[in-house]
Amino acid sequence: LVGANRGIGLNLVKEFVKRGWTAHGTIRPQTRDDPSVQELRDTGAKVLELDYIDEPTIAKAADEYGDQPLDCLINCAGNPHPFAWDGDDEARLLEMFNVMTVGPYLATKYFLPKLQKGSNPIVANISSDFGCITSNERGGFLGYRMAKAALNQQTKTISQSFKSTEPKVIFLALEPGYLATKLTGWKGEDNMETSVRGMVDIVERAGISDTGRFYSYTGQELRY
Repeated sequence: LVGANRGIGLNLVKEFVKRGWTAHGTIRPQTRDDPSVQELRDTGAKVLELDYIDEPTIAKAADEYGDQPLDCLINCAGNPHPFAWDGDDEARLLEMFNVMTVGPYLATKYFLPKLQKGSNPIVANISSDFGCITSNERGGFLGYRMAKAALNQQTKTISQSFKSTEPKVIFLALEPGYLATKLTGWKGEDNMETSVRGMVDIVERAGISDTGRFYSYTGQELRY
């Protein structure tokens, strides 16, 4: 699970471990001394270092994972200030795309050989309904919406390529709800435990007919 030492990622690791999964969680190299990393280690997960904006760290993490099968890759790491872009800072916009769109693509690329050895392998991208074009009736958060829309398109497009391959790899986009995390400034409306349980339920029951689909943690399918 990419982005596992706090927030949604850490809680997903805890839920997977609770259900008997063997978990690996990533942290950014520059946060290796952060107190949150110990909480991740305490789950029993193996810790790997990976930074979405540093491709060599992604390749290294995949190499350190080894040749064992991987049943599920969850791309969860997010931009440290996802709602901060005001429309005038091109560097911030580029950062959003690198973290929320390019990074998950590269992680999928490097971990794909391990997924192809897995049982019913799944790539689950933690997205947002802010990336939905059809339901955008109020605008705002332009950079965040654009990056998540691109992640949704990535999920849908890559899923089509793997429908005819063997072994088949399932690609999902998941909406976790509005949760109180560091990324949201500790503001939220949905319950973390309910959201995490719902997303893990979706992953555990997913079949090839689900590939390319976008689900809320409630199980409701969303339109891109």
